[in-house]
Amino acid sequence: MSNPDYYAIGSVTFYFGVDIVLALLLGTRIFRNDRDRILPFSRMCALTLVSDIIAILVPAVLFLCDSYNYNTLPICHAITGFVFYMVVLSGFSLARGSYPSLRHCVGYAIPYVAVFVASLCNFAIPSRIGPLVILISTVIFMVFLAVNLVIHDRKLKDRYSNLENHSTRWYVYFLILEMFELALWYLMIVRDGSSWVMTTIYDFLVPLTWILLAHFCMRQRYTSVLPDSDYADSKDDVKSDLPDRLRDLMDSEKLYRNSELDLDTLAAALQTNSTYLYRCLHDDLGTTFYDYVNGLRVDDAKLILVDSDDKMDVVAEKCGFNSSRAFHRVFKQIVGTTPGEWRKNQ
Repeated sequence: MSNPDYYAIGSVTFYFGVDIVLALLLGTRIFRNDRDRILPFSRMCALTLVSDIIAILVPAVLFLCDSYNYNTLPICHAITGFVFYMVVLSGFSLARGSYPSLRHCVGYAIPYVAVFVASLCNFAIPSRIGPLVILISTVIFMVFLAVNLVIHDRKLKDRYSNLENHSTRWYVYFLILEMFELALWYLMIVRDGSSWVMTTIYDFLVPLTWILLAHFCMRQRYTSVLPDSDYADSKDDVKSDLPDRLRDLMDSEKLYRNSELDLDTLAAALQTNSTYLYRCLHDDLGTTFYDYVNGLRVDDAKLILVDSDDKMDVVAEKCGFNSSRAFHRVFKQIVGTTPGEWRKNQ
């Protein structure tokens, strides 16, 4: 290294440090939690960070050994492609609530493995073909994944009464950042010497995306589906009395005040199963579990707002909202005004 690129060395060191810290944070979260409650998504994110560490180390070692040249460059590009592959698999883990299936792992790995094998065998292909294959394949996979996440996010209203830290919509925005990062990566390869502006944006964007991933990953919650109750009603009985039983239970027990209430918990309290309760809400009441429970919470909040001088965060907690922000958002969505304005007008 006669003329070391100190900026490149500093960037690599910074990336490496960020990845190590974030991987340790995720590892700490994984091992400090009960094994039965570890999110597969958390482990997949940790593996993604590990793959990025490898993608940083390989070219760094080659550079220090004076072996980073035209022949080894395709191998580095292929290894970077596996990082994007892990991002896609992590997203499917989030959408499924479990580890990716073997079909996903093998199917999505084909283009990345092909590029890697071609680079190892020194096939006589242009150096830009491999990155182009990675770019096109990754964008297609990420768009397909984003559609799946949006559909999955809409279905959460059928299971949860509070969507905070359950929603998967944030990963869609993360994928958009990743696609922008991927486009910059490819442009820098094509240009064979990117501009200072492009390099600076890329150097800022890479650690930012990993920090965002670790931040939301450590907040993400995903509850596995509980087994059906042994006290399942017959279909005829459900059609006749389950809506009335549901109203009576909510009036007497006020279960909606439990901020962690979900479809399976309520079904167990009704001594039925989640499938029957889901049909009851959709077919008989014409609503989702989320809208039904939060409608009751807003009605309860109105009574408290009129009868007491409690602060908004206290009212939100009493009614079952897990934050005052969620309380304000849901209240305004249903009533059309904020809780404070509604109280003033009474």
